[in-house]
Amino acid sequence: MTDTNDQERDVIEAVVQDYFLGMYEGDEARLTRIFHDQCWLFGENPNGCHAFPVAGFIAQMTEGTPPKAAGEPFDMALVALDRTGSVATAKLAVRYQGRRYTDYLTLQKADGAWRIVGKLFYTED
Repeated sequence: MTDTNDQERDVIEAVVQDYFLGMYEGDEARLTRIFHDQCWLFGENPNGCHAFPVAGFIAQMTEGTPPKAAGEPFDMALVALDRTGSVATAKLAVRYQGRRYTDYLTLQKADGAWRIVGKLFYTED
């Protein structure tokens, strides 16, 4: 069963917002807090298919000048959210450093906290 309007949804949306701000601001602490430490990311861009652990993603998001400091407009949105019990999926539209991504996050609530346990991404840019 899908729950569409409850407190858990609000908490998941807050995790998604932390995901957006963590990337946009290059905030390592925020990203580390919302990802499970064993999370893996899989995706495709013009350079091919990729798979890497979350530590590599966080390092990539926090190296160099973050989009906010570079003056890039914030353009990230939650497209869809689906939750059943202690698991959820979120579809996102993300603009990051000039590229448009579609991200799919899988989340799980464990030990009282929602965390991202998997990420898929795609961009044609």
